[in-house]
Amino acid sequence: MEFERFISHIVQSVLNNMKDHGWTVYRLSEETGISAQTIHNWFAKGQQKSIPSLKNLLEVCNAFGIRITSLFATDDLVEMTPELKELYDGWCILTKDERNAVKTIVDTYNANKRK
Repeated sequence: MEFERFISHIVQSVLNNMKDHGWTVYRLSEETGISAQTIHNWFAKGQQKSIPSLKNLLEVCNAFGIRITSLFATDDLVEMTPELKELYDGWCILTKDERNAVKTIVDTYNANKRK
């Protein structure tokens, strides 16, 4: 991914999190201690007036209660939460037959849930 698109993706991720939390630039500024002007500059139309620093991105993530990796993730990636890691680790030690059995159980459960 070229640099400009990468930065745009990160900035869009911040905007998406603000929308999800119902936060304004002012509220994000209050929660992070980053000036509202600095945050506004990230969202400037056209070429960004400024690029968020790693320190500021960490503050943003702390405010939203997310990991910094979620800002970089694309739609085809899933954040590995502790719960997902536990499930994945358990999955990895299953045999092929055991995995097929678990998959059948999950598929059956989901099919019944939709009814």
